Amino acid sequence: IEATLHKIKLAKKLFPRLKIIVDGGVNLVTGLHAHQAGADYVVAGNYVFSNNPANFIALAKLIG
Repeated sequence: IEATLHKIKLAKKLFPRLKIIVDGGVNLVTGLHAHQAGADYVVAGNYVFSNNPANFIALAKLIG
C-alpha cells in the first residue's frame, strides 16, 4: 500500500487536475489513506457487500 500511496501523491503533484480513482483492496483503513494521499474516489465494492453496511457508511463519512 505504501508504494501505491506514493504513486497517488506523485500523480496528484504532477497532474493536480487529474481525478484519481483507487479500485481494489479498499477498506476503511486503505480508503482513508488513499483519500489522504490525494485520491478523489475509491471503489470499495467487495468491502461494502461483504461486511456490515455500517462500515461502508463510516468510510463514506471519513472520505466525504
